[in-house]
Amino acid sequence: MELKSGDKKMIGALVVVAAGAGIYLGLMPMYEEHVKREEEIVKRVQELRTAHKKAENMNELVSAVDTLKYRLAELQLILPKEAGSFELIEKMQALAAQTGVKISQIQPQDSRERGEGWKADSLNIQFTCYWYQFVQFVWSLENYERLIDITNISISPEALQPGAKLQNFTVSMTANVYSSTLTEN
Repeated sequence: MELKSGDKKMIGALVVVAAGAGIYLGLMPMYEEHVKREEEIVKRVQELRTAHKKAENMNELVSAVDTLKYRLAELQLILPKEAGSFELIEKMQALAAQTGVKISQIQPQDSRERGEGWKADSLNIQFTCYWYQFVQFVWSLENYERLIDITNISISPEALQPGAKLQNFTVSMTANVYSSTLTEN
């Protein structure tokens, strides 16, 4: 049964609307998470400052020293001093391997002071994957022990091979990796 031209246009319009809605529904939660993480960073930096000030007054705070050291170590895991190290890139590649994503390039972009006490280093990550692998990889990055968020994503479908049942995508995304600029006195 042959589809009419009007039916084809309607199906095409529905596909475009569905794709747009899918992208909107997929990206809005990521943007909201990005805003939430920036608020969390400001809060964590304030906690770092408080911890450093209390540590300077050790004679008065002997009973709180162990608690402060533990909290400071916890915060330094989230916002360590070294921004993008080989260890971080190696761990990103391990996350990619766990999810089946094939990374072709990780390239540092720029480093920006984002506020007093912290900065963001941008990494451009390029990879290929299936859709479910992409979702799993992004979730793994955003829930990693370091404070990382994704600010830009570009997704391009690759040509579907004959007999292939799943669409492969080429993805380029920018991830911010946050680190502390505070010095210990």
